[in-house]
Amino acid sequence: MAERAIWEIATRLDGGRFTVQVWLSTAPALDELAAALAARGLEIERMPEVDSPWDWRRRLELWRRFHRTRPTLLHFHCGSPAAEHFGTLLGEAAGAAHVVITEHAALESAPAPIGARPLERADAITVPHAGAAERLMCGALRCRTHLVPHGVDIPDPEDEWPAARAERERLGAGPARPLWLCPARLEPARGQAILLESLAELGRRGLPFQAAFVGEGSQREELERLALEAGLSDAVRFLGEVDDLGPLLLAADAVALPLLDERVPASLLEALGRARPVVASRTRGICQVVEDGIHGRLVPPGDPGALAAALESFHRAPDAARRLGENGELLVREEFTWARVVAAYESVYDDVLGLATFTPLVAGRG
Repeated sequence: MAERAIWEIATRLDGGRFTVQVWLSTAPALDELAAALAARGLEIERMPEVDSPWDWRRRLELWRRFHRTRPTLLHFHCGSPAAEHFGTLLGEAAGAAHVVITEHAALESAPAPIGARPLERADAITVPHAGAAERLMCGALRCRTHLVPHGVDIPDPEDEWPAARAERERLGAGPARPLWLCPARLEPARGQAILLESLAELGRRGLPFQAAFVGEGSQREELERLALEAGLSDAVRFLGEVDDLGPLLLAADAVALPLLDERVPASLLEALGRARPVVASRTRGICQVVEDGIHGRLVPPGDPGALAAALESFHRAPDAARRLGENGELLVREEFTWARVVAAYESVYDDVLGLATFTPLVAGRG
């Protein structure tokens, strides 16, 4: 998600107000992004990562590059406390006037607020959801913490419907046999084991369905074993990684995300953007996006009975489920496009530069 945010900011910022230079790690995984940005005429510079306080050689090289450029504002996109720490210190030492730090994911699993010295050196901190924001809402960090959610592409259903129909046929879904999709990595915190308990209960009630799990992860063998023991082999498919999630989301009658942590996965917004009814965990992050009974159904994390009841309600009242999906699509089109996200970042820049007044936690719901 960090790479996508960098792309959108770099390509969408008003060229009349901002001159953009992108600094990327020399990691091969970023070669494609660097080439795509360069093809858009943007100035790209590659530099080695600094991942240790004892890596003086790379720290000095990075400091020299900052010192040579002397940017007015540095925006660091971080996935670890180390990145923000060294980036902020080196940026200040090189004469950068203002520093913005975006924590894309690390705060979701941090055992305690990352707090203090590294982030206190930033002029502004942005986080993608309310669960992460609450970890920083303490002391001096409160007034500098801004909620800027991730964005999503608005799909064209006409382009995806042929592939979606083929997926429904392949997976055995039909008017009386809904397709329920769980698009998330197969890890303990994603809650797929809870979903399997729910599906087993619905199977015991005689409710017909097909369910598909999309993604890989450390729990795949365990989840396949649980599905087999629950007698769900004919009703549950593990699809692994897919090249294009869009048609599968559109093919689904409902999307289930029974998360046990605070993340807000991109697949949630992508499902809402396709007007799919969603049932998800009632976490701080997801509650910032979905209002229960308006855009989807929210259930207590780790509660297979509540999850089963929500899925059964979708099956027995498809018109009501369809209205939830339509509300979700409208929400995404109004609040979670990439244009809105970049506009929120631009407001943060204006606030840091003293060009406008920015109220923390205004982007997204809440």
